[in-house]
Amino acid sequence: EITKRMTWTIRVRSKKGAVTVKDVDPSLLFVDFLESKVSPLVGIPASHMKVMHGFPPKSIAVDTNATISPLLSNGDLITIEETSPPSSSSSHPTTSIEAPTSSSVPTTTTTASSSSTPSSNTQPTSQVSKQPLDVVSAEGDDVDGWVVRRKMEDDNSCLFNAVGYLFENHSRAASASLRNTVVSSIQEDKQAYNEGVLGMPPSSYISWILDPKHWGGAIELSIFAKHYKTEIAAFDISTQKMYCYGEGEGYKHRGYLIYDGLHYDSLAKNPLKDGPEEFDTTLFPPSDQDTLSKSIKLGRRIQSQRISYL
Repeated sequence: EITKRMTWTIRVRSKKGAVTVKDVDPSLLFVDFLESKVSPLVGIPASHMKVMHGFPPKSIAVDTNATISPLLSNGDLITIEETSPPSSSSSHPTTSIEAPTSSSVPTTTTTASSSSTPSSNTQPTSQVSKQPLDVVSAEGDDVDGWVVRRKMEDDNSCLFNAVGYLFENHSRAASASLRNTVVSSIQEDKQAYNEGVLGMPPSSYISWILDPKHWGGAIELSIFAKHYKTEIAAFDISTQKMYCYGEGEGYKHRGYLIYDGLHYDSLAKNPLKDGPEEFDTTLFPPSDQDTLSKSIKLGRRIQSQRISYL
């Protein structure tokens, strides 16, 4: 009797959009999988791929001798971009906030390998029509206010503009100045932001992040938390976890972002469900459990309703 080998399905996103690769043999070498299965779909040779996986996204070395199975799981999503600079993954601590179950302040748990810091990667342009920016997703009540999702353009600078909305008077046009903030932080602290952390020489990373075709990740969020002396909590709707940057530093405020695997938006609190943006509050005490709870509930509802740019 012949036993049929179990095959996997791997989801792939690139500048050409999203595709699903079926009938993947998990014992296949990862580089062979990229060359034979992924390259024809995304139009990029394996030798010029940068492969990102997880949240915060981390790089998977293309030249690894490993098979698929220790690197990915059945149903996983990988993001592919075309690149020439070498990249590698590196660890950068963050914390994961679980949904509160009582009125007490929620606890936090430090993550390890799941929070490896990424190099920035290019955000594919969605092939699906975008939702208009004025469509509001809200979670809350008329007593303590509504947590609302404020959408950013799908233009490869969504993380920077989402951070700008939190800290720069609701601006959606702060990406250029915030990219320069990242550059200054790297130049001023070469010990903290070395080649091992950045995944490439600092000079190459600086050129990389200044290019508006590339978007930020955990490195940039940790830099912005330090720059603004504020915790930044990003809710990943795919893993249903809140990753917090700057926690434990004694910062008195926290801002919230939401992430769908490729795209960042801002979260704010408004006294009205459909209130104008000028009524938004974007910074909160870290002990504000009402905002935390509503942010997590909103993220879960968005995931369940599949409300996304992609």
